[in-house]
Amino acid sequence: FTVGHATPTVETTADDTAGAGVFDLSKPYRIVMDIISVGGADTSKDFQIYVDNNSSSSSKSMHGGSSKFYAVDASALTIGTLEVDGFVATANSFLQIRTETGATVVIDNLRIEYLPPDALYSEDFSAADAATFFTADYKALPDDAASPMYNITGGGSGIGRCTAHELAALGAHVVLVGRNLEKLEKTAGEISQDGGSVSLHTCDIRDEESVKAMVAATIAEHGAIHHLVNNAGGQYPAPLASITLKGFEAVVKTNLVGGFLVAREVFNQSMNKTGGSIVNMLADMWGGMPGMGHSGAARAGMENFTKTAAFEWAHAGVRVNAVAPGWIASSGMDTYDGAFKAAIPLLREHVPLKRIGTESEVSAAIVFLLSPGASFISGTTVRIDGAASQGGRAFPLSKAKAGQSQPFNGFHRAYMPDVLKGE
Repeated sequence: FTVGHATPTVETTADDTAGAGVFDLSKPYRIVMDIISVGGADTSKDFQIYVDNNSSSSSKSMHGGSSKFYAVDASALTIGTLEVDGFVATANSFLQIRTETGATVVIDNLRIEYLPPDALYSEDFSAADAATFFTADYKALPDDAASPMYNITGGGSGIGRCTAHELAALGAHVVLVGRNLEKLEKTAGEISQDGGSVSLHTCDIRDEESVKAMVAATIAEHGAIHHLVNNAGGQYPAPLASITLKGFEAVVKTNLVGGFLVAREVFNQSMNKTGGSIVNMLADMWGGMPGMGHSGAARAGMENFTKTAAFEWAHAGVRVNAVAPGWIASSGMDTYDGAFKAAIPLLREHVPLKRIGTESEVSAAIVFLLSPGASFISGTTVRIDGAASQGGRAFPLSKAKAGQSQPFNGFHRAYMPDVLKGE
């Protein structure tokens, strides 16, 4: 039977969804019901729950195969309360509950419970939940007798922290690198608590001797550096005309020179002998970076460095790629103030997918680029920006269909920036 629609025979394909249902299922929810009895001629038949689909054909729903988000043998149902996490759909959705021919399920007290707005960012996850989120069908990491060793600069916060958690959850040993010991220790404590393997080094990547010493110490402890996530960076908003020489040099040193120094030393001291992979961190600077010209110049330089390093170091079996995140919900957003801070909640309106990305969506791309599945990819930059870097101002963005672009929130310790809370 269909719940939440006056016309049960409706088919909700992508072009006929207006006013299709009465439930707002564009936010996290669960379906709760009491299973009273299970019977019929064939209880091996499925008990199913669909969203925005009244037929057995996935082509009849704009959600495709995902429209059937729950299906179990009727015989597997237990008498009592059943709770099912819902498939996040649209603001005008309906549900259909059915059994395949041959089975009969009697239910009572059917209801929809909306979850808290920040449920997708909750830290109330078990280790098993984390393993589920951070395990993919492709083989993300090789089966080495010794865990592969990953250096992550800027590993104490933001995208670096998320990437460290994901790699550790997949069985790698991660070495967190950064200037702030307190942040590094906090993240290392989280990883250890979750059962991961982690160590840390403080280092100012802008200082050549500090970088050389950090790389040497890491190799002395672990034998080699197999992979590098060149993530550390930082910038501040300012128009070009007001950026001082000191300010410009500081940002370029952090976002370009520091990344070069770390990558060079990792190559010279380790990867030149063993091979490996490097992922550098860029930003959405493809149309310039108004308001942060110092960072845009540095990131553009890092993109060119990525291509050159990929070519020059390929003979040693070293791959070098980069990721270029757009607007990502990360702790860094809370470092801004004034007019820039006020503009952050409005950024989603300038993204074709009409939302801000998550740290998980960046770390997932980084892990893939480090993995054997990307072993013939080098010199490439992956843009993670919801298509914000495409198109132009002359072509207006279309109005978004509610709920049709869902974020991937795979990080069980994700941080929601204060500036986005309540959005």
